[in-house]
This record gives sequence, C-alpha cells and structure tokens, in this order.
Amino acid sequence: MARLLLILALVVMAVAAGGGGWWFGVRGEPVPFLDSGSDSGSAKKKQASDDPVQFVEMDPISVPVMDEGQVVRILSVVVSVEVRQASTEIIDSHGRELRDAFIKQLHGMYSLDYVREHENRDKLVKQRLTRTARDIIGPAVKGIFFKEVNRRETAG
Repeated sequence: MARLLLILALVVMAVAAGGGGWWFGVRGEPVPFLDSGSDSGSAKKKQASDDPVQFVEMDPISVPVMDEGQVVRILSVVVSVEVRQASTEIIDSHGRELRDAFIKQLHGMYSLDYVREHENRDKLVKQRLTRTARDIIGPAVKGIFFKEVNRRETAG
C-alpha cells in the first residue's frame, strides 16, 4: 500500500512538472518577476534598435474589471504601439483585430487575482500585449506603451 501511494505521488509530481514546463516553456507564458532578456538576445535588440521607429496611438480601450461576478472598476487605457517606421500602415489595416485582441487580453488578465492585487502588474500586461501584437502583425512590432491609464472604481 505504501509503495502504491509513493508511486502515485511520483506520477502526480511528474505530471505537475510537465505541465509547468509546457506552460512556461513551450507555450511561452511569461514568468512574473523574472527578466525574460538574455545575452544572446541583446545583440538582436541592439541591431533592431538601429531601425527608425514610430509610435502609432490606438483609440482608447475600456474594459470592466470583474471580481466575483461584479464589476469593481473600469479600466481605460490608451495604447501606443511601437513599430518600425515603414510598418505603420500595418497597424491601420489590422487595427480592429488588434483592438479586439487587446480587449480580450486585458479582460482576461484583469480577471486574475494576481494582476488585480499587485502594483507592478504593468510589466506583465505590456509583455502579454506586445506578444499579442506580434502574433497578429509580426516582428514589425517593437513594443507596447501605455500613454494613459485610468482606473475608475465603480459604486457598489
């Protein structure tokens, strides 16, 4: 009986380790509080930073922040997308798709306790929005910047 419990515990730990490896490794989910930059990537960043860039401001995005089925605040964000200068028309052609993806990401992230309760959440949110923009537009996206962020508490 003891051997069976030991084997069962080892199987559960192996499945948990494999799931964590998939979530943070294969899937590419950012690990909070860890710097995702590496020395091998710094050469690419230096080369890419020489390209002229332009900031394309998107229309304001408003997202309800939910907690236990109730709207606790309204988040309004003005996002600027940093792109290579020759790629600004890509933002115009993919604007609706990009805006929809940003709304989905913001709503999903702000429904998590981690994002709602931590003050340093902006770095994680920017990483996720940057990755979302790159998935839609491609490597022309260099970054995401919050031009304006308003968090308005709701009465209730």
